[in-house]
Amino acid sequence: GFAGFTILAIGSSLPELIVSVVALKNGKNALSLGNIIGSNFFNLFFIIGISSFVTTLSFNDYIYELVILVLYNLALVAAALIGKKFYISKREGLFILISYMVLIVYLFYR
Repeated sequence: GFAGFTILAIGSSLPELIVSVVALKNGKNALSLGNIIGSNFFNLFFIIGISSFVTTLSFNDYIYELVILVLYNLALVAAALIGKKFYISKREGLFILISYMVLIVYLFYR
């Protein structure tokens, strides 16, 4: 539920955040992006795959709605990159962060 989507997610993502920030400060943009995308793909595909192998995963309306909202936010990121030289500006990054905060608030009050 909400605790898993916020507290546990933030706690488990802190190592990726630190690695990405350090990589960016050292001019290693590809390493940072690879870390972000790689860890998310691993979580989405490998962990869900292993979990569903151990037991059947069932999804309720909350999870379905969450997936739709996450996909919407991914579309925002993709839209920020379309027609550009593949970068996200500080303004667009702020918009993405605000979108995440709106998602958290929505899920809390849902």
